[in-house]
Amino acid sequence: HDLQQPLQSIQGYAKIITLQCPELLNTAVNEYIAKILAASGRMQELIQYLLNYARIDKQSEEMVRVDCHQVLSQSLQNLDSAIKASQARVTYNDLPMVRGNSMQLVQLFQNLISNAIKFSRPEISPTISITAAKKDEAWLFQVEDNGIGIPPEHLSTIFAKFQRIDSGDNRAVPVTGIGLAVCQKIVENHGGQIWATSAPDSGTTFSFVLPRL
Repeated sequence: HDLQQPLQSIQGYAKIITLQCPELLNTAVNEYIAKILAASGRMQELIQYLLNYARIDKQSEEMVRVDCHQVLSQSLQNLDSAIKASQARVTYNDLPMVRGNSMQLVQLFQNLISNAIKFSRPEISPTISITAAKKDEAWLFQVEDNGIGIPPEHLSTIFAKFQRIDSGDNRAVPVTGIGLAVCQKIVENHGGQIWATSAPDSGTTFSFVLPRL
């Protein structure tokens, strides 16, 4: 709250200027106000991501039997507008029941699918495939896309906080640098691991394992 309140004040005063002082507005001033609102909005989003990251914990009583089909369905519903705007195609196979926290798992799938949409290749609609298969005493999940890919030298750092992936085509991709760190923390809280395989212009596959029931 202490971090968000100053930002809300900045946004509020910027909006007051536009509403109550129209005689002061010209093209340059309007541009500056738009930049103030955009920057404060981005900071507010970043603070919210940090709060979400801090709230992820290992409280065992929150772990229950979870249907991953329902988890994925909620994730896709939350991303409905982005999926429609990008004309993304999302496919998936039979997904298992796991022991976990449904809200955290929704966030996990949502972050990975959102990244696939954000880092799609220009002129090519995103195609995202989600699969799950048994692997020893765990379930191996994979989220594969046909996007711009990740250079090999960045694969070891993408899960660190505030790391951002360059779109490589001068697009302004709205990212916080927290999303993949959240994914890693969620998977580790469920007793699993997450990693990525990728190459530039060849798409990316995020793989993670969750223990079987």
